[in-house]
Amino acid sequence: MKNVLIIDDSIEMQILLKFLLESKGYHVECSSNGEEALKRLGLDKALPDLILLDLQMPVMDGLSFLNIRKNNPLLKNIPVVLMSGEDDEQLAGPSKNVTDVLQKPFSIKSLVQVVEHNFRLH
Repeated sequence: MKNVLIIDDSIEMQILLKFLLESKGYHVECSSNGEEALKRLGLDKALPDLILLDLQMPVMDGLSFLNIRKNNPLLKNIPVVLMSGEDDEQLAGPSKNVTDVLQKPFSIKSLVQVVEHNFRLH
């Protein structure tokens, strides 16, 4: 079973994404910000296979999480899909170490396609 970590400050978004992805057979964990996610990742022996990361969050936002992640040898190779309401395709790519960007609001079909695409690549 593939493991997905959702990092989003919206509890409603966490519940919705968790429900949708679990219905497709994925194991899903959630964190409310980048700092909480880093603590979880430091404790878990089983790292996620994919991270869905919100851009704008309190405590530690998505870009701050990515900056810390890129210097951590255990985390830097985990594919990340950035979820953003920002209309900026420049957010994806090698400079941010992001494999995809989902523009909010996104459809269920788009979510599933992006997740499945990332699992095929990695």
